[in-house]
Amino acid sequence: MPWESSDRKAELPPDWDAIRKRVGDRDGWRCQWPRDDRRSGICGQPARDCDHREDPHDHRDVALWMLCRWHHNRKTQDESTEGKRKLAAKGRMPIERHPGLG
Repeated sequence: MPWESSDRKAELPPDWDAIRKRVGDRDGWRCQWPRDDRRSGICGQPARDCDHREDPHDHRDVALWMLCRWHHNRKTQDESTEGKRKLAAKGRMPIERHPGLG
């Protein structure tokens, strides 16, 4: 899991556990990811990951939401892919071709 090898934990405020509990209680410990299947509402699966909606340095409750593991992984992967695209566009990182595409 990428989180275990990340240094992001060191950037969290000292009261992160209290913040996480407050946000979890607010969200009913349910994933807040919007549904993808044209129905309104949220995923609603049990959630244990408290995540930043956008700015990873904004630790206000309003900037946080609870996500299930699947949606948290999906969001993290999407953000990683976007970051790599931005670096490649600036000429700082070559775009790697998928090995299966020959």
